[in-house]
Amino acid sequence: MVYEGLAQGLEAGEESTPVALKTVNELASPRERIEFLKEASVMKAFKCHHVVRLLGVVSQGQPTL
Repeated sequence: MVYEGLAQGLEAGEESTPVALKTVNELASPRERIEFLKEASVMKAFKCHHVVRLLGVVSQGQPTL
């Protein structure tokens, strides 16, 4: 699932920055979780102004973000 949010303090001079938060369902299989992390790995290396930039991944706790 993908959510819209605001992150505080990411950009100099900006109070908040619009962000997208993608989560893995807490009932996801190990394979689905691995695919989620693989997607994050690809996004980390991807640089294009037409595609959102990956800012980070949280892989501990629920849900995985």
